[in-house]
Amino acid sequence: MSKEFEAYIIYAKELERFFRNLQSILSSVKRDIEKVEPRSKVYLFGSVARGWYTYASDVDILVVLENLGCVDVDALKIYIKSKYRGYPIELHIVDKQTFEKWYKRFIKPEELIEIT
Repeated sequence: MSKEFEAYIIYAKELERFFRNLQSILSSVKRDIEKVEPRSKVYLFGSVARGWYTYASDVDILVVLENLGCVDVDALKIYIKSKYRGYPIELHIVDKQTFEKWYKRFIKPEELIEIT
């Protein structure tokens, strides 16, 4: 077996573990976000929320803040991405107004799952 193929197999196994433990990982991400902004709402959406994901999918997490001015958004993204390095997590951080005007218009309610 080639080294490239072995690396692919190892990565696929890591992704399998990630998706098997996804609920626990999402809860951990939420706790980390709440340390920075306790009043935030954290949601799962996209292909994973719909149940249509593959191991090539990313995990879309929507963070809704009362006010973006309260948080350094770039620092929060860097913190989460570095802590969960190697995981296919995509953070979307918006204020409540943007959430109401944009995200709620394009995401079906059943595909927007609040992370607990």
